[in-house]
Amino acid sequence: MNGIWYYVIGFFIVWTIAFIYKSYNKDSENLEFDFPLLLMLKTKKFRGFIDKLANFSPKFWRWYMNVGIVICFIAMIFMTGLLIQSLSTVFTTPTVSILIPGVEVPGSPIFIPFLSGIIALAILIVVHEFSHGILARVEGIDIKSIVSNWNLIAPLIDENNIDKSIDEIAKMIPKELNITLKKSLETSPDFKEAYDSDPEAKKVIDMSLRLEGLPRHSSM
Repeated sequence: MNGIWYYVIGFFIVWTIAFIYKSYNKDSENLEFDFPLLLMLKTKKFRGFIDKLANFSPKFWRWYMNVGIVICFIAMIFMTGLLIQSLSTVFTTPTVSILIPGVEVPGSPIFIPFLSGIIALAILIVVHEFSHGILARVEGIDIKSIVSNWNLIAPLIDENNIDKSIDEIAKMIPKELNITLKKSLETSPDFKEAYDSDPEAKKVIDMSLRLEGLPRHSSM
């Protein structure tokens, strides 16, 4: 059987289970879906496991993050070079193609067996996405729940908690024209007290001090 049928059959089985579950649990907030693109299952399990990993060695995880960024950046440059190099032969002997476990892609010399490919993909996704959760906890950011989607299992950051904390800190800054964070620490007792006594506030303010005054663009 062509491997593509595994995905077609799996698609209908998963959606059938989702519709049956939702019909018997209409008020459930654990399952969200919008057929046929969005299917999201939320759980609060594994948050304790992520906390244990994050607390094991915060210094190690910060190094893991920084080194990983450098390696990924170098890898992106390398892959971009390979893609550019392959443009001259893309229509004759293509060296870049889509890889789908269990599916023979026309023109591709590489075939990945369905089961081993799915296992490898699952390991890759779990490790990658859980890394986000671990690093979030290392930096003191709460995880609201673990989300299982069509293509990932990822920690869902508690954005409400982040927004609330930042909003509370921002309200302590004096409402003066051209006020700076450094000047606010000198003139606002509440702002200075939050900086000295609250580790989370200190992290936010220290990061803001590094960014203050830098040119702004779409990513800042």
